[in-house]
Amino acid sequence: MSYNCRGLRTGNSAYECSRRRTLNDLLIDHQILCLQETWLTKQDLACLNIIHPNFHGVGEATVSENDSLQRRHPPGGVAILWHTAVENNVVPLHLNVDWAVGIEVTMQSKRFIIINVYLPYESVDNEPLFINRLTHICSLVSSFDTT
Repeated sequence: MSYNCRGLRTGNSAYECSRRRTLNDLLIDHQILCLQETWLTKQDLACLNIIHPNFHGVGEATVSENDSLQRRHPPGGVAILWHTAVENNVVPLHLNVDWAVGIEVTMQSKRFIIINVYLPYESVDNEPLFINRLTHICSLVSSFDTT
């Protein structure tokens, strides 16, 4: 399952509580959940392991709190959450980019990789960046020795 969460918020406004309920509903129904637009900083990524008591996570962020002053939320950010019931079957993969993260999953005799990518296109002006990232993904996928 994939979900654009438009920020993992911890506040108590009605909007933030509604977002948390939606996320919790998704976690009830799925063992693996990919999130886009987490809007977390690199220092906040540890919160992925405490979002829900039955889930662990891995993520990437585009911004560090040590970077220049941010006027708004940090852009982008991706994460993958998995249920603790499959914990022994999951290996986090850091792909050395701030716009994608992956996990390797082994179930029975099958191994596969899930890559969660934040790749907004938005306008033709972004096409060179979009194509560059697609090329990077293609190269990455061809380097894996699994599905």
